[in-house]
Amino acid sequence: MSNEEAEQATEEEEAVKELFHRLEDAQSLVNQARTVKSAEALHDIVSTAEEGTVRNVLLDVLSERFAAPSVEIVGDHADFHNLATVAVMDNNYELSLEIVKRGLELCRLHPVLVGDGINALKGLGRFEDAVLDGLKYWRKIAPLTFASDWRPAVFVKDSIKEIDPSFSIAVPARFHRLLPDEMVKAGAIWGDVAEALLRTVMDHRPDHVKVWYESADVQRAQGRWEDAAATLQEGLRLNSGSQQLRYALGQLYLEHLGSVPADRLEEVLDEATGALEASLLVDYQEQFQSDVSQVAILLRLAQAYELRALLLKDGAAAVKAQGVYETLAEEERHFGNYASNRLRHLRTYIQVTSGLGDR
Repeated sequence: MSNEEAEQATEEEEAVKELFHRLEDAQSLVNQARTVKSAEALHDIVSTAEEGTVRNVLLDVLSERFAAPSVEIVGDHADFHNLATVAVMDNNYELSLEIVKRGLELCRLHPVLVGDGINALKGLGRFEDAVLDGLKYWRKIAPLTFASDWRPAVFVKDSIKEIDPSFSIAVPARFHRLLPDEMVKAGAIWGDVAEALLRTVMDHRPDHVKVWYESADVQRAQGRWEDAAATLQEGLRLNSGSQQLRYALGQLYLEHLGSVPADRLEEVLDEATGALEASLLVDYQEQFQSDVSQVAILLRLAQAYELRALLLKDGAAAVKAQGVYETLAEEERHFGNYASNRLRHLRTYIQVTSGLGDR
């Protein structure tokens, strides 16, 4: 046997050994998943497995165990929440719902687990059931307890958005028993319900940044963009470190420039660019809120500068837009073509507009 053949044989032998050890490790994980009683340990076992066959087998084992009422699983709300979240990340909403049900047996009406259950129902496409569960919980417990976590209110709002993206349709009569009398008498629409739940959290726990963003999203969908702006501004007053709220405010102003009177155009553009510039200076992200990438902020900021240049004949803004688009064109793969295209227009604009680039 030549040296080359010997090396190849050794490599093949090592590959077989590695595969064997991986199979042993996989079998060990499956055996543990079949026997341990701790939700925390089950979370650790599933999290250890990489995505693929082994992880799918582990989730199947969990599905069997949680579907059997006689199988004891112990833990606190965080253990069940973490395990349910793993199932959601794998789009296994049925399993997530079973995990939540078991957790609620031990941690009755815990807001995090209630929110997880609403989210699982939403993931299964059971939007009305998700809203019903959220409303029952909202009416059953004290406002301060409901507000202790953002999930129930936000996931109900998300479920309502699936039912009625405009948040303007009348709430069906079968939901009325779970709504305040004054809301029903006023002719409740879905937007009223979503805002009421979110407002409960905003009033008692204004530090939950996500509810301010979601409430503004309801108002925006209803065409109430000035109300949405006011909501984001109030949220920022109470949570000045939120990058997401600043970005959302700047984006909102840009989206509704067409409805702004001419005498307010400069003011609104100032607000938009100011919010986006400030969002670049803070990079704080509350856990679970939608991350805002620096690239997304830069892209919106470049658009704000460009609009200011075109609408207000602002040469300094044109130069700023050019600089941001140059950065995006050079460094950003996904938006590079768009930035390059806008850059060509801007350079032409600056050249043909007499003295604009020097003003």
